[in-house]
Amino acid sequence: MRKLGLVVVLAVVGASTTASAETWKAGLELVKEKSPPACAQPETAKVSWDLTFEGNTFSGVSNAGAHFSTTAEADGAVKTTYSGIVGVSKYFVELSGNAKTRQIELHNTQYGCFFRLVPTP
Repeated sequence: MRKLGLVVVLAVVGASTTASAETWKAGLELVKEKSPPACAQPETAKVSWDLTFEGNTFSGVSNAGAHFSTTAEADGAVKTTYSGIVGVSKYFVELSGNAKTRQIELHNTQYGCFFRLVPTP
């Protein structure tokens, strides 16, 4: 009987851990006040992200093929770098913000452009 009780408790804990995963979609929005005038948004307007925050892991995959996975602090703070490819050009991006509040910024280090991830329906 004790074993059955332990199994039930473990099942409930496992189910609650799975249920705590959050997933959402986001698009990019240019942060004009932090970006040089040469930064354009037409290409980035087509980029969307599938994001997941589960436990202390924040990860994402874009429709352009970029992906990242990083550990979040207890308060949700995240900071990481990733690279992607557009055509034949490779680019590097610094991602920082808070996965719990979904306030995330991307900084294209090559061109100095800043974008924010904006949740989409």
